[in-house]
Amino acid sequence: MNFRLVFSGAFCIVLAVSLALKLPGNTDIAVAKESAVPREIAALLEHQGFQVSQDNPDNDLTWVAGNADACYVLVAPVAPQGWHQALVAQVAAGNLLFYFFEGQTYAEQPTMRTRGHYYWRKLNRYLGLSAPDRPVLAAVATPTCENLPLRELAMLTEK
Repeated sequence: MNFRLVFSGAFCIVLAVSLALKLPGNTDIAVAKESAVPREIAALLEHQGFQVSQDNPDNDLTWVAGNADACYVLVAPVAPQGWHQALVAQVAAGNLLFYFFEGQTYAEQPTMRTRGHYYWRKLNRYLGLSAPDRPVLAAVATPTCENLPLRELAMLTEK
């Protein structure tokens, strides 16, 4: 069989598949919907007896703040790629820091796991499939906090 003919045929197939993936019907997959996670965080903290407020400072994170007696806690969904780690560490200076993903609690963001899930979900959406959205949460709490709802916050990421 002629190598040039096989190569040309394979190229035509790849070109056709590539163009088919770029059809207008496939372009809306990248549109992000508003996350319900901050509302769920606020409801959880209120249920635990915290006075809750929501803050959108200029640092790209939607912090949900909870205050109960001497305990002050901030919780926010963060980028699965790890882009917010330095910012969260700066906010957490001198305080307790927790990350939550897939129902687990971590001292540092498990970026390999969170990135892996993010890109797996992105690939599934690109192919028209669905994959569960598992947010990554960061929580900063004052050292005086006792009985933080860590397990409950972790469960918010398990969906």
